[in-house]
Amino acid sequence: MSILKKIFYTLFSITIFTFLLTNIAKADTVEVTTETLNLREEPSTESDIVALISIGEECELISEEGDWYEVKYGEYTGYISKEYAKKVGETSETTQEEENTQETNTEEENNSNTGASENTTTESSQVTTNTSTILQGKITENTGIRIVPLISSSIIENIKKGAEVTVIEQMNNWVYIQTDTVSGWIRSNTIDIKEVKTETNKTDDKKQEEDKKEDNKSDEKVEGTTFEAKTMYTEDYVNIRSTPTTEGDNIIMTVAENTALEVMGEEGNWYKVNTSEGEAYVSKDVLVEEKKVTDRGNVDRSEAEEAYEKEDSKTSNSSSSSAKASEIVEYAKEFLGVPYVYGGASPSGFDCSGFTMYVFDHFGISMGHGAQMQSREGSAVKADKSSKSSLLNNLEVGDLVFFLDYETMDEIGHCGIYIGDGEFIHASSGSGYCVKINSLLPGEYYNTRYCAARRVL
Repeated sequence: MSILKKIFYTLFSITIFTFLLTNIAKADTVEVTTETLNLREEPSTESDIVALISIGEECELISEEGDWYEVKYGEYTGYISKEYAKKVGETSETTQEEENTQETNTEEENNSNTGASENTTTESSQVTTNTSTILQGKITENTGIRIVPLISSSIIENIKKGAEVTVIEQMNNWVYIQTDTVSGWIRSNTIDIKEVKTETNKTDDKKQEEDKKEDNKSDEKVEGTTFEAKTMYTEDYVNIRSTPTTEGDNIIMTVAENTALEVMGEEGNWYKVNTSEGEAYVSKDVLVEEKKVTDRGNVDRSEAEEAYEKEDSKTSNSSSSSAKASEIVEYAKEFLGVPYVYGGASPSGFDCSGFTMYVFDHFGISMGHGAQMQSREGSAVKADKSSKSSLLNNLEVGDLVFFLDYETMDEIGHCGIYIGDGEFIHASSGSGYCVKINSLLPGEYYNTRYCAARRVL
C-alpha cells in the first residue's frame, strides 16, 4: 500500500506541477484579437509604429502599463493596446457595443499598404487643401525614404541633408514627401517644413473671361450670317486643328503650301474646313483665295540645298530616335523579374510609373512619378480614338502606353513601355508581381484596358 500511495502522490504532484507550469506560461503570452494591430515604440497612439501584428498571432508578455501590454514580437519589442489583445487562456467577454467599437477601431488600425495609425481618419480630416498654399521641406539630416511609415519598412531611396522636397501629407511622426524621382515617407524630425504662398493669376483669369466673351460674340456673328462655301489655298505649311484655338494638343494634320481646302464656315478668326478627318479649323491668316504661282524651274540653288538639308536632318533625327528607343528597350529588359513594390522607383523594387521613370531618366528624359502624370508627357500618338487597332498600329518602339484602372475602368491607372511586335514591358502588380513583358494584341487581357500612348523621344 505504501508503494501505491507513493506512486499516486507522485502522479498527482506531476499533474499539479504541469497544470501550474502551463498556466504560468500562458499568462506570459498575449494573443492579438483584431485584424491588424500596431506595435508601437511607446505606450501611446502618438508613438511610432515598429511592426504590424495580424489577428491570432501571439507575443511574449513582458509587462503591463496602464492600458498597454509591453510585448516582444519576433525581433521587435514594443507596446500594444490591451483593448485589442488578450492573455492566452483568458476568456474574452465582449458586449455588442464593445464589438461595434472594436470594428470601428479595427478599420482605423488596419491598413497594410500604408501602415496608418488609429488616428489616420481624424488626422486626415484636419488636413485642409489651400490652393494658395503649398508645403515645402528641407532635409535636415541624411535619411531614408520608406514605402510605408514604419521603422521596419524597406527604404526606397536615400536622401541627403539639404535636399528640397514637396510635402504631400503629415501623419504622427512621419511626413510623406515628393522628390524629382520618388515619393515616400520620412521621419518628421529629419525635415524642416515651411509654407509657401502662391497667388492666382487674376490677369489670366480676366483674359480668359474676355476671350470667352469674344468667342461668344464671334459665334453670334456666325449664327446670323449665311456663309457661302468656297475653295481657298494655304500660303505655306499649315497646321489643321480639331478646335479653333492654338491651345492644347489639337493638331490633326499639317498640309503643304498651295493645298486646296474646302471652307465651309467661319468662327471668329478661324475658318471651318472640310478634311479627310472630318470638320477642322484653320487660321484665317494662312489661307488665300488664289493659288500661288511658283516657277519651280528657277528655284534658287541655295533654297533647294536648304530644303534638302532640312529633309536630311529629319531623317537623321528619326534614325537617332529609333536607335535610342532600342537602347531604352534593352536597358528596360535588364530589370525583368525585379519585384513590384508600391511606390518603388529603384532596382530594389518598382511600381509601374516608378519603372518607366527610372528607365527614361537613365537616358536623360525626366518625368513625374505617377501614371496619370506621365500620360501628359511628350506628345500623343495620333490615331482614330474609336479604333484600338489604329492606336496600336501607330505605336513605335519606346512609346509610353497607358491602361485604364482595372477596378474603375474610367481613368488611367497603369503604364508601360512599348517594345515592338505588339508587346510592352512593365512593372506588374498582377500575376508574378514583378517587371515582365505582356501582349497588347486583340484578345489579350491588356488590350481590353489599353487606352492611350505618348511619344517622349
